[in-house]
Amino acid sequence: MESVKLLRDALNTLETLLSLKQLSDPRLKRKIEEAIESLELTLREISVNNIELARFISDKTRETVSKISVSKELTREIIEDLEKLVKWCKTIPYDFTDRIKYVRKGYRYYLYGMILFFVLAGTYTQIYAVSALLIALPSLMAVYFMRRRRSMGLMLAYASTPLPLVIFSWMIGYVARALLDLGEINYLAGVYGLPVETVYMILLLYLVGSLTGLLFLSIAVYILYKNRDAFI
Repeated sequence: MESVKLLRDALNTLETLLSLKQLSDPRLKRKIEEAIESLELTLREISVNNIELARFISDKTRETVSKISVSKELTREIIEDLEKLVKWCKTIPYDFTDRIKYVRKGYRYYLYGMILFFVLAGTYTQIYAVSALLIALPSLMAVYFMRRRRSMGLMLAYASTPLPLVIFSWMIGYVARALLDLGEINYLAGVYGLPVETVYMILLLYLVGSLTGLLFLSIAVYILYKNRDAFI
């Protein structure tokens, strides 16, 4: 597989970078070590022959190392190039292995969790509906950018998740208490003009939906954070 050869070339080039005297900053050395670890992981698990991307990584690695070798000190431009290279190297396990499936799983959990939130919050109370509207745009942008593996999507997902988690928790607390309180059930039945059995059914739907949404978003946050290196 030609990708293996190109990635191994990039790995060997990065390893020589650690021995250069210009690279004395421990922080930069640690980043390069992380890039090396990422390349080693990719080579162990590689299953996709993405020659174009492998050649790009190999060429950029050689180019960056060449710049550092001929320079007496690391300029801001070289450091920025090096940090970009490290970032690219840390994303490649998701391009050459099946690890991208975890990112897709996190994306789906986030999407389904947010759909449940908008449906339940929009039909629960007016203030919850307004809260849902406030994060509608950030949530849509998160979905859009996450599909393209952009870090902006990841940040928007993190930013838009806390409010639904809190509201789901409040819903669960209220519905659980209401289901155990016949007086509250009768009150709701009277206010909305519904049979008691229907009120029970609606509350159960809210309870199941809130629990599911809370679980989905919690799983999404965990998976996306664990695989945050997939986003650039």
